[in-house]
Amino acid sequence: MKKLVTVLFILFAYQVSACICTCIESEFSIIDYNSAELIVKGKVLKVDHDGETKVITFKIYQSFKGNSKRIIEIRTLAEGAMCGLDINNQDKWLLFINKRNNRFHVGLCDKNIRYNKRPNQSIEDCKANSKKMKSYFHKLKALKKL
Repeated sequence: MKKLVTVLFILFAYQVSACICTCIESEFSIIDYNSAELIVKGKVLKVDHDGETKVITFKIYQSFKGNSKRIIEIRTLAEGAMCGLDINNQDKWLLFINKRNNRFHVGLCDKNIRYNKRPNQSIEDCKANSKKMKSYFHKLKALKKL
C-alpha cells in the first residue's frame, strides 16, 4: 500500500508541460474585428524558431485594419497543441494579429486563414478555406466602412 501511495504521489506531483489547444468554432463577427490590432493579407517570407516560438517575417499585401510597415515580424507558438499556427515559408494568409509586449502575435483560435494550397491538402479543404476567405473579405470590407 505504501508503494502505491508513493507511486501515485510521484505521478501527480510530476508536472507535464503538454497542453491541448481547443478553440470554439464560430462565425466571424465584429468582436473578432475589434479584438485584433491588425487584420492583414499577405505572404510568409521566412520562419525562424526561437525556443517554443516561431518568428515569422510577413509581407503585407493588403490591410483591413490597423497601420504597420509592409514587412512585419509576428510570433506564434511552435506547436498546434500550444495554440500556435502551422505556418511555413511562402504560405499566404489572412491574419488577425494581436499585440502583446510590443510584439505582434497570432494563434490558432484567431480567425486566421491560409489561402494557398499545400501539397498534401485535400481539394475539399482548400475549397472550404476559399469559401470562408470570401465570406471574411465581404465582412471586412463592410466593417472597414464603419
